[in-house]
Amino acid sequence: MQTAAAWDPQAGRAHLYPWGDQAPSEAQRYLANLAFAGHGAAGPDGQFQALCMQTGALEHDRSSLGLRDAGGNAAEWCS
Repeated sequence: MQTAAAWDPQAGRAHLYPWGDQAPSEAQRYLANLAFAGHGAAGPDGQFQALCMQTGALEHDRSSLGLRDAGGNAAEWCS
């Protein structure tokens, strides 16, 4: 996910993710609102439905320039 959201002016390079180089995983669901993060609710049919979170809800999903939610919610909205 090399994007402008991952640029770090102090390091002079882009990180792998907006929050740094640490990959999101099942064990670290707090990094971003990704499909496996489990943020959602049961729908009318009882099946889990992923939801976008309130802007800024995940402290770690922030670039070095202060851009919020580029690693998670943006992808959820576009899917």
